[in-house]
Amino acid sequence: MKHSFLVFTITPKINIQFHRRFSLYLKGGLSLSHQTADFGGDDIPSWSGSIPTYGLGGEFRIVAGLEARLSYDKMKGKLAFNETSSDSTYTDSEIDLDLITLGIQYQF
Repeated sequence: MKHSFLVFTITPKINIQFHRRFSLYLKGGLSLSHQTADFGGDDIPSWSGSIPTYGLGGEFRIVAGLEARLSYDKMKGKLAFNETSSDSTYTDSEIDLDLITLGIQYQF
């Protein structure tokens, strides 16, 4: 079985600067999502829709142009089943996703 999940997220971000090297941020918006599942048969069912999403995080400037970022994102909602399959036994897909990321960004 093979699943794929494609997400395009639109989330405006509000930064709160606490120090010249450290800031916290909040964000919220929509995730435009598409999910497919290949069970090895002829039909590959898919689900799509928009899911509300929000998150928070912090950014720390290590040196000029180099920042570390830690963030938490939450997506929770329902994706509608796309009835392109001849097998109509599928239902809508409930999404409840918690994502924690740690990253480094260099801006030149």
